[in-house]
Amino acid sequence: MVNFQGSDAWVLLAVVHAGRGAAAGLEAILAAGDWINHAIFKEDELRGGLARLLRAGLIRQTTKGWAAAPAAIRAAQVRGRGFGKQDEALGKVMDAARVRKSAPRLKGVTPASFRAAVQAYLKDSPGS
Repeated sequence: MVNFQGSDAWVLLAVVHAGRGAAAGLEAILAAGDWINHAIFKEDELRGGLARLLRAGLIRQTTKGWAAAPAAIRAAQVRGRGFGKQDEALGKVMDAARVRKSAPRLKGVTPASFRAAVQAYLKDSPGS
């Protein structure tokens, strides 16, 4: 069993929406998270969430960023579901997840890369 944190479903939902089935970088995940929750992830929320979701096999990391697993995409993309219902559906997928023994470790999310992504997002976001 994975010991998910409260914000991990938000991270997973942001990865689903940022990537739309493909890999998304940190800036895109930050933007999706802000769109969903009207807040910017704290570094430990995003880094920890990505690491736990990766270990559970609910996301994968590529050279272009992070992509949601097909089960997470299906759970979040049922027609007529708002973010609350998507979060609830992803919670069920997360409840069923198990730590994979051969799971890769999170790479490339450092304090410097997180700050750079936040700065780039804030610079590019409307109203900033």
